Amino acid sequence: MSSPLSTPPEGKASKSRSAGVPVLIYTAFIISCICIGGSIAIICTSDGKMVGNWIDNTPSVQPSVLLAIFTGISNTCFGVLLSGGIAITWWRALIKGTTLKELHHIWNKGEWGSVRGWRKAVSSSPAVLKIVIAFVLVSFASLASNPLLQRSCHSVLNEAVSQTLMYLAIPKTIPDGWTGQVDHAAPASLWASSAMGLALQDWYSNKTIQNPYPKFCQGTCKGTVAGAGISVLCSHTQKYLDLSSPENANLTLFSINFTRFDDSTGTPTLLMMVIFTSNVDGSCNATINIETCNIHSAIVSYDVVVQNDTMTVDLDSMPMALSLNKSRGDSVSARQDSAAGVLAGLEWMGYYYLQSNATLDHNNTDGSYSDNTIGILANQYDEFDQADYSSYADCAFQFRNATDDLIKYLHEVVFRFALYASNGTYDQLINMTISEQVLEYKSNWSFLVAGVVVMFAALLSTILLLRGYSDIGRPVSLNPLETAPALTEIMCKTPIREIGLVEAEKLVKEAGDTKVQLKRYSQESRSAE
Repeated sequence: MSSPLSTPPEGKASKSRSAGVPVLIYTAFIISCICIGGSIAIICTSDGKMVGNWIDNTPSVQPSVLLAIFTGISNTCFGVLLSGGIAITWWRALIKGTTLKELHHIWNKGEWGSVRGWRKAVSSSPAVLKIVIAFVLVSFASLASNPLLQRSCHSVLNEAVSQTLMYLAIPKTIPDGWTGQVDHAAPASLWASSAMGLALQDWYSNKTIQNPYPKFCQGTCKGTVAGAGISVLCSHTQKYLDLSSPENANLTLFSINFTRFDDSTGTPTLLMMVIFTSNVDGSCNATINIETCNIHSAIVSYDVVVQNDTMTVDLDSMPMALSLNKSRGDSVSARQDSAAGVLAGLEWMGYYYLQSNATLDHNNTDGSYSDNTIGILANQYDEFDQADYSSYADCAFQFRNATDDLIKYLHEVVFRFALYASNGTYDQLINMTISEQVLEYKSNWSFLVAGVVVMFAALLSTILLLRGYSDIGRPVSLNPLETAPALTEIMCKTPIREIGLVEAEKLVKEAGDTKVQLKRYSQESRSAE
């Protein structure tokens, strides 16, 4: 059964068919493209950028906020495009000829009352299938696009590295007299100054060194600076002894000693000698190790580490000597009450802080062994763990090598001497590498691709519904004021007239196969062509 429908009053068909895409639909399409492109730009731009400063020279809004705005706008535009596409599809089907059932399915976006009904609706016509696909994709995009894009950008804690210039107050020489005055009757021939005594107290208590210029370093700064220090040259010798032999009854097992002298060229030298036993076997045979280090005053390069308002010297890499710095105050022949040098201060430090020894006590009567220790370092480097011995015996007294630690102590102390002696002067401008833990944005490209694909699929599915708009030639909608006149004539015919006022589902069931077409519109269109 087929019934012609009357068309609503319109202008001439030839003028109507030349109408362009409605401004609202065109605008929604452009805005959707901008939102998709903007989301991609946000994720790509923010990747690897610092949180709060990912847009250069601009107070940066969090990417998640912008992504939420873009997805919200794009979802609204998808809804506008879907509504416009459904209206165009509905009117286009009516113009070309269709059934009331198909018109209902187009308007209703399919049949959702049952799975069977949904399948029949989808398979009823390509137009209904496109509507259902677009509706599903737009609905999915409104739910999934924002979470996917939010997951595509997250913050991580990374180390940021940059360069800066920084002042350090460290002199290249420590003036004679800062450590004290020559006193040949005192240990190390030195009457120590209170300034040096304070520096040694701070070193022994591991007091942090304050950075006088904290504003230049926000984080961890590393650099190399030339300053007053020491050069150290060590040699190693060893010999083998039987600890059970009577002549070794009072053998030195461990010893740290400092002695100052002038070498053959007249250069003041501080001699550090470290003796320690090792490799004691079950027969009391032992290796006696002797470390001899000649120490000179020098200008060295320090690897300095500054963390905000504190400063340390990195002794994982020993300071490298740049040149020797010979001082008359370090000579053992310096006259009484004259200004003493740095080596005199280090010898004084060695006497009071580092000097230590341990000797063997062998009782020949009962054959027992013991060791007598003086100073804390002899106990500190004693190997008490039996697992360190190849064959443990009563005479097994072994010690670890303290040389490397002692050299580090001396370097750190002289570094403190230089800083304390500067008194805020002798500023050097050096290049520092700043390393700081910062929050950066990290992009997850998989989630970005997924989010963009979902948004693009929704956009494409709605755009496909706009095809054939030229067949209508005028802006259309599904407003009852617009659709009612188009259906007036058929609603007055049988069997629909006999059904009466019922719900749409019953109407479609009773008269859904009724064929309808805007024939008058079609005739006007053909005549215009």
